[in-house]
Amino acid sequence: MKKSLLILVGVLLSLSLVVGVAFAANPNPGSENDPVVTKSYVDKALSQIKDYVDGLISNGGSQGSGEAFKVVDLKSGDTITLKQGTEIILRAGKATINSPTSNGLSDVTGGKDLLNGAQMPSNHLLIAPRSDGRSVKAGTTAVFMVRGQYTK
Repeated sequence: MKKSLLILVGVLLSLSLVVGVAFAANPNPGSENDPVVTKSYVDKALSQIKDYVDGLISNGGSQGSGEAFKVVDLKSGDTITLKQGTEIILRAGKATINSPTSNGLSDVTGGKDLLNGAQMPSNHLLIAPRSDGRSVKAGTTAVFMVRGQYTK
């Protein structure tokens, strides 16, 4: 009987020690270390998150900078010079690739490099790898979709 009483007292002392340490770690509920939040705070935070996600969705999600393609019309003989990373798609008409280097524009759709003088294929996504004067010259009236920086 004495042995079981000693074990019981030992267990109770251990338990009280654990509970005491737990309360000592967080002495002030609602303090900076243990904040208490209200329902209105949580509702406001969730509303801000919802607005942020809705904004991402309406602006195209995770498409690079979220910038939309712009429609650019060129007359026969006009040129559009592309900056690094600019994307271009020929939607109507005919156009030729102009490049001051031995390389050209990256045809992402076709999986190849379109060199200087090559005909630009319709509805292919092309990307300018550098800002070194690479351009596209309209052979007829042409309509492009362009995303990024360019000069006409």
